[in-house]
Order: sequence, then structure tokens, then C-alpha cells
Amino acid sequence: MDLFYQWCQSNMDIIFLIYGLAFVTMGVAILVQPKKESGFELANILWLLVAYAFIHAPADFFSMRAVIKEETTHIPEAILTSISYLFLFEFGRRLMGFTKKAFCRFRWILPIIVSGILLAGALSDNFWTLLNVLVGYFIRFPAGVMSGLGFIFYYNSLKKRLKPLKVKKYFYWAGISLLAWSFFCGIVRAKGTFFPSNWLNTDSFCLVVGVPVQIFRTICAVIATWAIVGCLEFLSGKK
Repeated sequence: MDLFYQWCQSNMDIIFLIYGLAFVTMGVAILVQPKKESGFELANILWLLVAYAFIHAPADFFSMRAVIKEETTHIPEAILTSISYLFLFEFGRRLMGFTKKAFCRFRWILPIIVSGILLAGALSDNFWTLLNVLVGYFIRFPAGVMSGLGFIFYYNSLKKRLKPLKVKKYFYWAGISLLAWSFFCGIVRAKGTFFPSNWLNTDSFCLVVGVPVQIFRTICAVIATWAIVGCLEFLSGKK
């Protein structure tokens, strides 16, 4: 494990590269898949997932550059990832809304959350650290949970139509990976001064597990990309 930890620490640039490429792959795959004549509601909200992927990918490439140049400033990454999470949150909310109609009434919830986070940050002595933590807790984590459960619920609601297409494993793996991702990316954040960020954070996770959390985030991203790409073909009605 020590050798693996040392390898991870020495190759964080490669990890960020793979992480970013997973998003690029996801976004391109969704864009090139024919969806205009699809009879599935999911096709109409995939643009939100594309926006999430294409906005988040540059943040990982900035992180890769920061590792190579040994930079400590991560403001560009923080801005891009925070913006990308807004699109994932809305994607998850709408996806859940297909099967749980109550979510359709929560269109106003995201602006309220964003306003609260910005206000808290403005009153804080460390705006960027607080932003990192609160965005993870209140936007990224629920976004991942809604998206993950959304894929599973969506398949179950259309089971009779989708079962012959043999796409269950893709929907379920998309759901499982997004749920796991919501923890690794939404809860395990930068170290803050309040609970649970002062107890569970990227530093403490690495100390306890022996592996940087970015490894798990990358694995989740790769699995989610594979699964979502597998979900796509049936949308065109050609499968």
C-alpha cells in the first residue's frame, strides 16, 4: 500500500489527466449520439450532463498543470468545478422528476442554495475553503445522489420497455457509480473548521485509507462514463 501511495503522489498529474479525459469522453459520446427522434424523456436533459462534463474537464486539466508546476493556487479549478456542479444538480433533479414528481416543484431550490453558500462565504475569513466545502455538501453531494438514484428509478419505471434492450446493467452501474462518486467528491472535501469537514476531508481520508481520494473519484468517473455511454444507444431507437 505504501508503494501504491507513493506512486499516486508521484503521478497525480496522470490521475487528473485520466479524470479530465473521462469527462471529455462522456460529453463527446452524448453529443454524437442521435437523440432528436428518441421517445425517451432522458434524451431531453442530457445537455445538462454535457455541460457538466465539458465545464468540469478543464478544471482537472488545470489541476494537472498545478501539480506539474507545483502551484498552490486552485481558484480556477474551484470556479469551474462549482459551476459544473450546478448543471449536475439540475440534471439529477430533472431525472428524479421523471419518476418522483415532487422534484418537479423544486425548481427554486438551487438558486436558494447558491445564494446561501455565497452569503456564508462572504461572511467567512476563508471564502475559497468554505466555498469548496459547502458546494460539495449542498450541491455536489445531492447532485450525485439524485443522479444516481435517478438512473436506477428511471430504468425501473420503464422496465418493460428497457428490459428487451438489455441495458439494465448500464443504468444500475451508472446509478451505483454516481452514488459512490457523490460521497468521494461531495463529502470528502478540503479541510474546514467545522464538522464534519474538520474530521472527514481529503487529508484525513488519505491518512486513514492510504490512497488519495482522487483515485476513487477517477475510478467512479471512468465507470460512470462507461455506463452512461452504454445507456445512450437505446435513446436513438436503433437498438
